[in-house]
Amino acid sequence: MVDEFEMIRSIERETPAGIEKANQQERQSDRRRANAGVALDRNDPDELSADDGYLDVPEVASYLRISKSMVYKLVETKQIPAIRLGRLVRIRKSDLNDALRRLGNR
Repeated sequence: MVDEFEMIRSIERETPAGIEKANQQERQSDRRRANAGVALDRNDPDELSADDGYLDVPEVASYLRISKSMVYKLVETKQIPAIRLGRLVRIRKSDLNDALRRLGNR
């Protein structure tokens, strides 16, 4: 027999407010994961989809499985386009995808 409390929770999850609450929890989880420096999931094809923002050097190094110094060298030689904000380097995800395609077609 279905627990009455569980039935109410399942109904709440299907309402717009419940869906929004689940989306907020997912965004908070993503932020915590990013702040903890958790590597990107290489099995998720949408992980590096276009229009998702920027990556820092450790994230790019983790994704490509190379050292941070190699990422800096790729940025210096303009093989990967990057944005410099003082000492910080940020790489747009879509630019990284394009650069990888170009590097792979050589």
